[in-house]
Amino acid sequence: ETPNEARFQMDLKGLITDGTESAHALYGFSAADMLGQSIGKLFESESEIARLGKELQKATRATFETTHKTNSGTPLHVRIDFQPVPDASGHATAITLICTRR
Repeated sequence: ETPNEARFQMDLKGLITDGTESAHALYGFSAADMLGQSIGKLFESESEIARLGKELQKATRATFETTHKTNSGTPLHVRIDFQPVPDASGHATAITLICTRR
């Protein structure tokens, strides 16, 4: 992980369950501000959230270029790699998002 890379984990309902220190630094949110919040908090628009949600339903892994926003509202251009977190039987129980600043 680098200062330009942030990692979040979300449950299948889209709620943030974990985030790395560099994620909090890059986005300007504290861990307390993020945990339990919708991943939509990071996206610049609702339409972008809907588009990515549809794409995720079609694939187990996906990569997108999009614009997020920081805590101060500043646009943040990122590449997001979505990776499922499987349980022992192979079913996804969570999703890891690796967000790399562009």
